[in-house]
This record gives sequence, structure tokens and C-alpha cells, in this order.
Amino acid sequence: MRYRLCSGTVAFYSALLMSGALAAQPADNVARAATPADRLEEVVLNSPKHAAVMPYDDVFVRLKRMRDSKLDRVTMQIKIVPQDEATKLSAVRVAIVNDRVSVPVPVGADGTVTVPYREDLYKTDAELRSNQPKGSLKASLTLGIGWSGGREIPYHEVEETVRQLQVAGKDLLGWFGYMLFFPSLQNVEVPLQYPEPRGQTMRVVKDGMTIETYTADAKGQLTFKLKPGWAQLQPTLVFSEAPPKF
Repeated sequence: MRYRLCSGTVAFYSALLMSGALAAQPADNVARAATPADRLEEVVLNSPKHAAVMPYDDVFVRLKRMRDSKLDRVTMQIKIVPQDEATKLSAVRVAIVNDRVSVPVPVGADGTVTVPYREDLYKTDAELRSNQPKGSLKASLTLGIGWSGGREIPYHEVEETVRQLQVAGKDLLGWFGYMLFFPSLQNVEVPLQYPEPRGQTMRVVKDGMTIETYTADAKGQLTFKLKPGWAQLQPTLVFSEAPPKF
């Protein structure tokens, strides 16, 4: 599932690392980390100084903070979209590149890029580089989270998952952005996106009794709110179909 932050809801997109994904870097920085095009022809442009790049260290430090905080239910992903409609997403290639290695980073059919955690590439002038010219891509950062799976989820697990999302959101947005978008756990909306809409439902159940029922819309999105009283009630969320994972 994907959580995006949008004024008061657990649903947001933030400018990637607060500076723009694959943003243009000064030409001298690009030249310093440039590699011959024949090392990874799919990713490295013939003229690397015109490539869309960003330092890998900027991403790595955030991945490390999330790992050190034991945020095992949260993953940080980048989603890229070509600015020019003539550029097909299927043609976009991304890699982590320094003077010694070129590590391809898969780009999903929806533009999602999951950046790997590579300690060996930290502080080596490695860059996230695309085969597209700078300024040709726009990107957003998404926090994806997942529960343990199955069709019944205890409420305390939902609380822990959202707590981890709050911690990750604070690190990525900074304190000011965190206070704007994540003031509390109360009345937080949680959208679940099923890949195939089938009228999926989620029931809030306590001692065998259904308190509330939520139904996915025609596009397969099922949205429910975490209500203040549930913290004391500690119900079980019962899904007609197991919620999607990452």
C-alpha cells in the first residue's frame, strides 16, 4: 500500500528530499563523477554533464536513519514521470554511478524507483543518474508501508505502522512540515489501493460485533479513518480481501 501526505491525511507527496529528484547539479560535480558511456550504455548519456543526476549520499543518509530507527514497515520510494509526453517511461533508465561501478536501479511500470541501501557507495561521489537530460524528469517521494498480511489485523498493529510512518515523515519533511501534515494520530485517513476493484470491504470488529464497515470505490480504493476511540477499544480490522503490501 502507499501512503501520501495531503493536509491532515496519511497521503502525501513531497518534493524529493526537499530539493527535487534527479535535479540538476553543478557541472563540476557531474564531471567529477562522470564515467565512460560504454560502461553502462543504457543509463549513462554520451554527454554525462547534461544528465539528470543527484548525489546518492542524500538518499543514503535518509535510508540509514530509517534503518537505525527500526522502521521495518516503511520503505522510501521515488516515483519519476517524464516532463515531455514524447518520452516514454519505458525508455527511462536509472543507475547509481561512481568512478568504479554502475549499479542499475529498476524502474517500475508506474515509474517507481526503490533505491538500494549500499554502504559501500556512501561517500564515494556516487550519483543517482538517469539516461534522460536534466530537467526532463519530475519526481516525488513516496513512503510505502505494509502490514503483516492476512485478512484480520489487530488495531495495535495499525497504530505501530502509522507511528513508524510519522517518524519517517518527520525525518523527510523536517519538524515544520511534520507539524503541518502529521499533527496526531486522531482522525487520520488511511487509503488502501487494490489493484483490481471488486467492492472490497473492511469491517471494524470488537467481540464479534461489527462497529463500522468501509467499502472500496469503483477504482479499488478503500479509505478508512483511525478514530480516537479505537485506541481504547482496540478492535480488529477484518478485510474481505487481504490489503495489498508494498
